[in-house]
Amino acid sequence: MGLRQRFTGVHWRIGLAVLVGAAWASLPGLPAQADPPHPGVEPGLGWSAEWHYDTQTDPGFYDFGYSMNIPGVVLDGSGYDTDTTRGVTIALTDTSPEPGQCAWLTVTGNDEYYYWVACDGKIVVAFTDLTPSDLTFTLELRNAENTLHEASVMILPSSLNYPALHNSGIRGEWEYLTDDVVHYTLVRPGATVNGFASGWASRAVDMGITSNVCTVTTLYNPSAKGSKTACGGTLVSFGAATAIHDFKIVNCLALGRSIHCIPLYVM
Repeated sequence: MGLRQRFTGVHWRIGLAVLVGAAWASLPGLPAQADPPHPGVEPGLGWSAEWHYDTQTDPGFYDFGYSMNIPGVVLDGSGYDTDTTRGVTIALTDTSPEPGQCAWLTVTGNDEYYYWVACDGKIVVAFTDLTPSDLTFTLELRNAENTLHEASVMILPSSLNYPALHNSGIRGEWEYLTDDVVHYTLVRPGATVNGFASGWASRAVDMGITSNVCTVTTLYNPSAKGSKTACGGTLVSFGAATAIHDFKIVNCLALGRSIHCIPLYVM
């Protein structure tokens, strides 16, 4: 319970940063600079992201973990949800051998928008979100002139009002198998979405959906490019689609209206 006690009463806009090695950090408190919507470097081998929920160990606390990787930057973290709050720890590491390059992390939730920077080492941050919602992580490698700009995005879904997420095996992940092909998986209560995408400037996207309950899966890039309903445990093919750069998969329960929607952002 020591980690959770440290979160108590700390608003996530304040946060806590611990520096490891030679790293330096920029703490939250000022709005981050606006970032381009797509990375200046195309993703490929070495790029990945994942989040997952774990089996409940303490009453009222529901644990999760996550990680992101791009060349030169590693992000690892864990945390917990309760019925009213979300506690998060972040370990941001600059692994680039170039002294002029640094790791940047932006976390967006509700109306807040804050960032941390690690150069030549690791920083560890803890915060508590008192108004829990989906959190969007933007992980970047930049140089001082911002002429090098790698950027990756992950959405960590909130389990507020959806306790069914609090089970081991619930997860979202993507990983580049080659410089041109990414594999992605979204596992939610009662449904699994599994797919591949190839290319970048114009990429072919396909996926299969297996759902024991009725769900609707939608591809956004950035507007909706199509939807597919799956029910009864039968594998349903989404069908070939075309996307430009990064895209988002959203799977929702279909009970007369779309509810309990779980997003997966894919680079």
